[in-house]
Formats: sequence, structure tokens, C-alpha cells
Amino acid sequence: MVFWAIGRYLAILLLKTPNKPLQHTMANPTPPATDTAPTGHPDATAPHRPLVWVFADDRPGNTNQCIGVAEALGFGYEAKTIRHDPVRVQIPNPLIGASVIALRPDLRAALCPPWPDIVIAGGRRNAPIARWVKQQSIRAGQRPTFLVQLMWPGWPAGDFDLICLPSHDRLRAHRNLLITQGAPHRCWPETVSAAAAEWRDQIPNLAALPRPWIAVLVGGSTKRHPFAQRHMLELAQSAEALATQTGGSLLVSTSRRTDPILVDTLQAALSRPHFFYPWTEGSANPYIAMLGLADQLVVTGDSLSMCSEAAAQGKPLFIFAPPGIAPAKHYDFHRLVYDGHYGYPLNSDGLAQAAAEQDQTRRILANPAVTIAATIKERLHLTATAASSGS
Repeated sequence: MVFWAIGRYLAILLLKTPNKPLQHTMANPTPPATDTAPTGHPDATAPHRPLVWVFADDRPGNTNQCIGVAEALGFGYEAKTIRHDPVRVQIPNPLIGASVIALRPDLRAALCPPWPDIVIAGGRRNAPIARWVKQQSIRAGQRPTFLVQLMWPGWPAGDFDLICLPSHDRLRAHRNLLITQGAPHRCWPETVSAAAAEWRDQIPNLAALPRPWIAVLVGGSTKRHPFAQRHMLELAQSAEALATQTGGSLLVSTSRRTDPILVDTLQAALSRPHFFYPWTEGSANPYIAMLGLADQLVVTGDSLSMCSEAAAQGKPLFIFAPPGIAPAKHYDFHRLVYDGHYGYPLNSDGLAQAAAEQDQTRRILANPAVTIAATIKERLHLTATAASSGS
């Protein structure tokens, strides 16, 4: 089995070039037809509205980035649920090629004609499925599906028509590479304002909390970088110092990656007036509302998505990123935020700098989804006006 896999891998590398369409490397029947419901914001004024698929996998960060790009396009989209077989998804992408072999069998039927004009996917694990969809569109005699990949898909990458990487990532040489600042997202001004209006009366005693309201948005451990108890205690101490310095109060929200034990640690360490939302599966989440309600923002640096979303709000932003809680490339992005005057580090130097610059106009980090959408339209010669959420 090992020798077969090695031989298969070498054969693929020898026989295929990255910039040519891939062939099947594993047999896959064409999924039977089924109906899927379109979602998003269709643009009724477009002479031809492209069919857009978004791959919605089990990583909300990936999915929200993809939906953000689809919203910026403004043509509407169909969200295709993607869940992977836990064993087959570990097969290297060069062995899988263009295939749905790693997609859970019960979800394959939803990938059916009519094949989309555009697929927006994120992450290495979804790349073979996107390739397979493009292959099906070619076999059906349609114009090949335009593949948009957020984050590096792994080699070979030749089938992807647009690969979008943030500037802090490890850049690869590729003819269809688009470099952005930060991660695309869905936190459009009207979306944030609507969420804030919805939650304003749902947060107990919000009006009684002293201003400024400081949102503290907490991530957690990632694969190789633990968010430890000492980090949580340091975060609590730093957020309290900011609230004390400004005379304000805290609006705290944890996330699905926050260790439940550390949720208790954080809540017990807070003495300033505050509202505390512990993340709960299936419950309504005030995260986006807090971006709108807060006068100042604190985010943990383990999440590039949260940092990008917060930097787009034009409010005083502080990033909590002590050594070791994130990969090196995350710190490169934090430096971009600091150097661009979009935010400050959450430490004594950052607090002093923010106090000295409190009367300055805040810079807004543009949502990369707009640039990505514009590039897609340019490549496909699409001229329809984007939906309001992406403009």
C-alpha cells in the first residue's frame, strides 16, 4: 500500500503540470441531481446573473470569508455544505486530484448540474472538490467553472483561476495570485449597524454601563499554539487596565475555540462593570453587534479574521498578542495593523500611544472581499453592480 501510494504520487508529479486542467485520479460517479436553495443578495439588474457556489465547511472562519466575497460580488449564491470523511481527507491533495473522494457521501448529491459559473472555496481540504466541480463543468460542455480559492490550496494549483492570500502569508509564485491586506469578511457597515440595533435592548442594563463601552472579543487555542490560563489572566488584567484608564466598561464575548475552563477564569477575573457572553453552541451570538455597539475594541491575536473585522470598524483597536499564542505570520499582520495606524498592541506602550492619539481620526482597513470581488468581475468581464453589502 505504501509503495502504491508513493508510485501514484510520483506519477502525478511527472505527468501533470500545475497550469493544466487536472484529470481524475480516483473514480467518482457524477452526483445525481437535487435541488438547492439560493441564498444571499441577488442582483436583479444584471443581464446575466452568474451562478455562484460557496463551499461552507465546518470551519466558520473559512466559510465567513467565502460568503463575504460572495456578498461583495452581489449576484446571490448557493451555500454548499461541505463535510469531510475524517480518514480520506488526510490523503495528500496531489493524490486526490480532482475528486469528491474526501467529501462525505451523503453530501455529494448536492453537487450537481447546473454547474456554477463561480466557486468560492477556502482552505486546502476543499481544493480537490473545487477542482472536481470545474472538471464536471468542462465535461458538460459549459464554460469552465471559475475557481476562487481563499488561502493556499496546496500543489498542484494550476486549476485555480484566482488564489487570494493575505500579504503576511508565505507567498508563492503563481500566475493567478492576488495579495490582500487581511482576511475578507462579512462585517459590512450596514450589517454591523443592524446587529447593534437588534442587540441594544437585549443586553441587560447596557444603558447603565459607563462609557466608553469596550468590546473584548476572545478566541482561543489553535492547533500548535495554546491559549493558556496565564494568557487569559493577562488578557483580563490588560482589559481592566484599559477600562480603568478610560473610565469605561467591558462587553466580553468568548468563542467556540475558548476553553470552557478559561471562560470561567476570565469571568472571575473581571471587576469593572461588564456584560459577559459565554459562547454557547446554537445560541444567538452578539459578536457582530459588539463591533457596532462598542466605542473601543479588544481582540485576541490568534484570530486573523477577528483582527481584520475589528480593524475595519474605524474605532480604537487593541490586539492582545503575547508571544506564543499565534504563528509568526499572525504577528506580521499585527505589525501591519500597528504600522498602518489601524490599531495598537494591548500593552502599556499601546495604551500610552492610544491615549496620546485619542483625538486623531481612525483609519479603516478595507475589506479585502471588495478587491477580490472586483478582480473576479474583471477576469470574467462582469459589469453588474454589487449588492449594497459589498459596496
